[in-house]
Amino acid sequence: MTWINTAALPFTMTGALYFSPVISVGGEPVVYIIDRGTNFYKYNLATKIFTQLTSPSNSNAGFRSLAINLAGTELACPTNNQTKVGIYNIASNAWVLSSTIPTIVSQPGWAYCLVWEDDDLIWIWARDSANVRGKCIKWVPSTNTWTVFANQTGTQSLWQPSAAAFKADAVYGGTIGAANGGADFPRAKYIPSTDTYSTVMKQNKQHASAYDRDKLWYVDLGAG
Repeated sequence: MTWINTAALPFTMTGALYFSPVISVGGEPVVYIIDRGTNFYKYNLATKIFTQLTSPSNSNAGFRSLAINLAGTELACPTNNQTKVGIYNIASNAWVLSSTIPTIVSQPGWAYCLVWEDDDLIWIWARDSANVRGKCIKWVPSTNTWTVFANQTGTQSLWQPSAAAFKADAVYGGTIGAANGGADFPRAKYIPSTDTYSTVMKQNKQHASAYDRDKLWYVDLGAG
């Protein structure tokens, strides 16, 4: 396997970059890129051309993830300082924003990362704005309906989810849980049917900001 350099970024990055999976658009391999500012582009891997796209809003600062739906037609990400979720329609180059994320444990909620269960149901790992407690909450885009369940993760020393995944009727997120030394990174699991949370520690495995729907990717810190 070899690395191939892309064309230089046509913008000055704000904070960090977040990528969608590579998908086929018009028969061409395309990846979507967003930063923590207002830059939103698609990059054609075949032609090495960046195209600027409509930004979700003018107040996008916050944690990001770009999650694509099962049909490959829409992207979703936290936006508006993590207080809303934006849905981007690839064909129309237009965004629709959710209503404000509901209160999480008596504090305004912040969205960190999300995953599609199907084309009209998104699970969001959301934390309260004052502490390190959070929940996995449900949003239905077609009706703009939020569901916040009773239980929560409890106060955790690490509540910095960088990726979400859905598999076998459970939602996963990393990194969420109690710190257990500098080389251990917790992964949270949420089961909606029972409204229960659990955590698994992964030695030397730091979760990456990547979206693969049914997988959590990580950087193996023990591999040198």
